[in-house]
Amino acid sequence: MDQYGNKPEYLKNLYFSFVVLLRALRRAGPYLYNLPFTGSGSDEEARNTQYLVRRLLDSQLMTSCNSVFEAFDESLMFSGDSGDSVPGFSTLDSKTAFVQGNSVKATLKSQWKGVFHNISQVMDCISCQKCRLHGKIQLLGIGAALKILLLPEQLIAASLERSELVALFNTLSKFSRAIQAIPRLSQEYLEFQRTYKSDILNEQVRLS
Repeated sequence: MDQYGNKPEYLKNLYFSFVVLLRALRRAGPYLYNLPFTGSGSDEEARNTQYLVRRLLDSQLMTSCNSVFEAFDESLMFSGDSGDSVPGFSTLDSKTAFVQGNSVKATLKSQWKGVFHNISQVMDCISCQKCRLHGKIQLLGIGAALKILLLPEQLIAASLERSELVALFNTLSKFSRAIQAIPRLSQEYLEFQRTYKSDILNEQVRLS
């Protein structure tokens, strides 16, 4: 709490990322619902995995949070189809604006890929192997979520790799646990502060 207590933007980023993950999961729902999850482990494990995924997709969280899902609109991330998105487009004809708009979108997507690549390279410098592993899994999970949100729905099934699905569910679990821990950690921090201030006050009274 001493490290993050004075940085509310960290919590906002956590909640925002969680919404992105849930929105991606809901968009890929029709594909995931019927996915057999075979290929490793026993048939029983595959059935259990399919049952748990379906249970998550059918949960109240996925059906009752429409207003929360609207907090993020992936269609605005790489807007460039209209002249309003790029300075000077209003003076161009529609065909030229469309071509340049697609060029802007391609450039933005390329920049995003570069950001993910740079973050991955930075993680290679982390000495703790477990920290590096968890960090890369979460980065892959967020990347998988963005891929789901940005691809046409008919291409989702053919574009997702097994490792990306594993990372997506793992990252969703990590972020969910982190959000669940916020109230408990906040309460513990407040109790610590009250105890600390009380001890200081008692010490001042004793010395006086």
